[in-house]
Amino acid sequence: MLLICIQILIFMSEAQAFVSVCDRTILVREALEVFFRRGCGTITEKDLLQIERLKIYGGKASEPPLKAGDFDGLREVKLLRLIGSGSGLPSGIFSGLDKLETLTIEDSKLSIIPDDMFSKLENLKWLVFERNHIRKVSERAFSGMPKLEMLAMQLNRIGLLPHRLFPDTSFVATVSLYGNEISRLPEGFFTGLPRLKELLLTRNKLKRLPDKLFVGLTALLTLDLEKNLLKTIPAQILTDLPNLRRINLDQNPIDPSELRKLKALLGDKLSFCSRPGKKCDRVGGSMR
Repeated sequence: MLLICIQILIFMSEAQAFVSVCDRTILVREALEVFFRRGCGTITEKDLLQIERLKIYGGKASEPPLKAGDFDGLREVKLLRLIGSGSGLPSGIFSGLDKLETLTIEDSKLSIIPDDMFSKLENLKWLVFERNHIRKVSERAFSGMPKLEMLAMQLNRIGLLPHRLFPDTSFVATVSLYGNEISRLPEGFFTGLPRLKELLLTRNKLKRLPDKLFVGLTALLTLDLEKNLLKTIPAQILTDLPNLRRINLDQNPIDPSELRKLKALLGDKLSFCSRPGKKCDRVGGSMR
C-alpha cells in the first residue's frame, strides 16, 4: 500500500512539474507555436514528443533571457539551435534533453560557459558556439558528455583558457578554436583527447607553443595554425604527432631558418604562405 502511494505521489509531482508552453519564454513559445501552427494553449506534453529538430530565434534586446523549464517535455529532440538567445543560460536549462545529439548556440551575447552546464547531455555528439561574446570557459564546462565528437568555439572572444578542459571527452575527433583572441595555451592542455584528428587554432594570437602542448595526440591528422604570431615551432611538438598529415602555418612570421628546417622535416605536409595574396605551392610550402 505504501509503495502504491509513493508511486502516485511521484506521478503527481511529475505531472505538476510540466511547464505549460504558454508560460515559457516568448522566443521558445513562438518557436513551438510555429512548429505546430497553433496557439500555445493547445500544445500538450504529448505533442512535444513529436519534435526532433528545433530552431529558436531571438535577438531583440527587449526579449527576456531563457529560463529553466523552457525545454521541458522536449525529450525526443536530437538537434537544437539557439540563435541570438541572450547573454546567459540558467542552470538546468538543458535538463531532460536526453536524446540531444547536436546543440549549437549562435550569435548570442553569451560571455561565460560555466561548469557542468551540459553535464547531463550524455548523448551529445556535436557542440557548437559560434559568433558569441564568450570570453571565459570554466574548467569543467564540458564534463559529463562521454559521447562528444566535435567541439567548436569559433568566432568568439576567448583570450585565456583553463589548464585543463577535457576531463572525460575521449571520443572527440574535432576541436575548433578558430577566430578567437587566444594568446597562450598551457602545456598538456589537450590531454584527454586520444582520438582527436583535427585541431583548428586558426586566427588567434599565439606567439609560442609549449613543448608538451600536444602530448598524447597520436591520432591527430590536421593541425591548423594559420594567422597567428608564431616565429618558431618546437621540435618536440612534431615528434608527439606521429600521424600528422598536414600542418598549416600560413600568415605566421616564421623565421626563415626555422622555415627551412620545417620544410626539410615535413615536406609536403607543410603549408606556408607569408602573406595573403601570395600564390603558394602547398607541396613543401614553397612560393611560386
